[in-house]
Amino acid sequence: MGFWILLIACQDGDPQKESQEVDPGKDSGTDSESPPDDSDSEHPCTATVTSLSPADGSGDIAPDVELVATFSETVTSATVELSSESGAVRGQVELGGDGLSASFMPDQPLEKDWDYVLTATVCDSSLSSSFHTKPGLGVDITGKTYRINLQDSDLTWVKPSIGSFLVSYLLTKDVLFQVESVGGGEIDLVGAPGIDPGTGLRQYVCTPAIDFVTASFTAEPAFAVGPLDSSFSVSGYAVPAYGIEVKGSFAADGSGSMNTTVTMLLDGGVISQAFGLDVCSLVSCVACPGGAQVCVEAEVVDAWSPELAGVSIDPDNNPADYRECL
Repeated sequence: MGFWILLIACQDGDPQKESQEVDPGKDSGTDSESPPDDSDSEHPCTATVTSLSPADGSGDIAPDVELVATFSETVTSATVELSSESGAVRGQVELGGDGLSASFMPDQPLEKDWDYVLTATVCDSSLSSSFHTKPGLGVDITGKTYRINLQDSDLTWVKPSIGSFLVSYLLTKDVLFQVESVGGGEIDLVGAPGIDPGTGLRQYVCTPAIDFVTASFTAEPAFAVGPLDSSFSVSGYAVPAYGIEVKGSFAADGSGSMNTTVTMLLDGGVISQAFGLDVCSLVSCVACPGGAQVCVEAEVVDAWSPELAGVSIDPDNNPADYRECL
């Protein structure tokens, strides 16, 4: 599959050559006026293509990638072409507001595991790059559950910097997410805290599951779900969580998720009560959706979130049904 994108114009500031009319009331044979001066020619076009994204030789590119060309100076047009052995596809082209770049997004995601050549031309300058897209999933991941260990060595606490310290206060130190369904270019996930009571890791039933809204999966195997508001149980307190989002990229064999990222805002006021400390004196709190300046920004990146065979999440879990939660 390939596509062709054309956006035609010229560099800013190119003056148009002025024309002069002959006065029909004068005898052209006796007209003493000088002929028009043709010495003022158009400014030459000197802009060059400085870079392309994806860069030449790139691999493992997401099928919904945005294609971008940058230029050495402001232009009002450029030609951008993407080709493959399959032909052309339609898409949208947009010149950057400063005229220093042009971006293109295809109407449909690119083919998976496919070779493409991106070419941009401006003035007399042309640049090409070849790249390869990610392969799709080779297995059905419906029903598979994956684990994010908040204290794992390959997990990075982007925010807050004391995240690992705060996790030490938690009864549950794992985040689980399960694929409820996948197909038709969509994916549905459900998440829950995980706990190991000594018999193996399972869903922590004293907190409601986080049932995400069905999201686009056209960038398979990359996924992103949310945002969604929910709550977490901390030392008997229900901590409000706002704007929960989960994104990552499944391995082709479904054995895990790479670079799984979880972001949210947590109510620092409730966390302070649960932990018996002033969280906002340890981290920079931000405004919660309600306006109170007590929310903690949380962001973690897990390099590898493995599948948990035999573990499932009940999206309709009700803590009131369990004596241990009362």
